[in-house]
Amino acid sequence: DQNALERWILAFCKKEGKTISPYNARLIADYCLNDMARISTEVQKVCFYSAGEITKDDIELMIEKENEVKLYELANEIANKNADMAFKIARNLIDKGTKVHVLVSSVYKTFQRMFYTVASKGMSQAEMASALGVKPFAITKAREVAQKFSPVKLKKAVEICAEADENLRHSINGNAVINYLILSLINL
Repeated sequence: DQNALERWILAFCKKEGKTISPYNARLIADYCLNDMARISTEVQKVCFYSAGEITKDDIELMIEKENEVKLYELANEIANKNADMAFKIARNLIDKGTKVHVLVSSVYKTFQRMFYTVASKGMSQAEMASALGVKPFAITKAREVAQKFSPVKLKKAVEICAEADENLRHSINGNAVINYLILSLINL
């Protein structure tokens, strides 16, 4: 439960003599995909590093975002038609070791999940997470970003991703495929 995680982070920081805003507590939980074991480790690290108040800059500096979070940031930048940031996020993922075929596949899965959350509005977060075999956090993020697209555009985005996935199998230039994918999605 996101609220319980935030309360735990706030209480732990207070016990350590640090202050943190509820927004920043949520940010830590998001970066750790609501994984309590990882949250505990990362909060201890940030508390040790921080002088008094734990800021967003402290969190950005000390906690590495899970790739899944970065993929939703990429989808969000695509939704906002911010090509520069979308390319920067994709390049960062590749520079940190994500293979291009894995990135294309991950973008494809991210847009599929967003489409499924829109297409299955009657399902609860837990039901959707169970049906897709993901954590509830993934459904929360998918629904959040999916709101920026119409259902028709999400369906088209899934088709574009499928085409890019197929093109990657026949291309020797994976960077061209990911660049074309991002531009195609931005220009929906």
